[in-house]
Amino acid sequence: MRVGRAPGEEAQVDFGYAGKMVTKQSFVDRANREVREWCLETAGQRTHGATQEQPLRRFEEIERAQLKPLPPVPYDRGEWKLLKLHRDCHVVFEKAYYSVPVTHIGQQVRVRGGNRQVRIYSQDYELLATHDHLERPGERSTHPDHLPPEKLPDWLLDREACREEAAAIGPSTAQVVDTLLGDPVVDRLAGVDMPGGTQVAFTYNADGQLIAQTRDSVPTYYLSDGQGSIRALTIASGVITDTYDYTAFGELVAQTGSPTTAISTPGSSSMS
Repeated sequence: MRVGRAPGEEAQVDFGYAGKMVTKQSFVDRANREVREWCLETAGQRTHGATQEQPLRRFEEIERAQLKPLPPVPYDRGEWKLLKLHRDCHVVFEKAYYSVPVTHIGQQVRVRGGNRQVRIYSQDYELLATHDHLERPGERSTHPDHLPPEKLPDWLLDREACREEAAAIGPSTAQVVDTLLGDPVVDRLAGVDMPGGTQVAFTYNADGQLIAQTRDSVPTYYLSDGQGSIRALTIASGVITDTYDYTAFGELVAQTGSPTTAISTPGSSSMS
């Protein structure tokens, strides 16, 4: 607590009783009230040993006029963490994902999370990336120039590009993709006509995660890992019938079981 200073002199500070009071209180509001009362009625009224003046009077006569208004934005104290950059070019901070240039994969980076931004630095404090601070766990902030060039075409796919690629594969694929993209309700509940007359219906949970399919009235169930990638398909008894493996970027690289089962890659659903 400041109790006064003369121009050109070092500030005279007394933290004794005020500091003890704050540390002993369970609630900040109560501590603030008691410190204010002590400053106005006790410490501010007694004669200070160094200045030989009353601190409250000295504040009103000299120091109040020198004070500047508080900034409009609260002080951003930030939180620092040392994190490893994963193979998908993202670090995980507060359960959200932030991209960093691919050249730093496998390295430790310094992450500063502020109120509005997340900034990522090298070990030598070179700024590597700046992102808006994401609000919900699981969200991603990705700068395209952070990804390997060969991954950009897939990452930049939008709905129309998906339809164009599906049409290039064939009419059956185009029909499935149009059904999935055309109606969110159908996407989650309705059956889809597969080649050969097979009827397939898909079930999603409240978060949009694919959890089951029913193929010609036979239900099977998906098992996912912590990233939301489907790793296996089981029948009702729990026996695993299919397994799936992916690259760090969500590309399916290995599958066991039936080649006609529907699978989900991270961040999307697909059928094969």
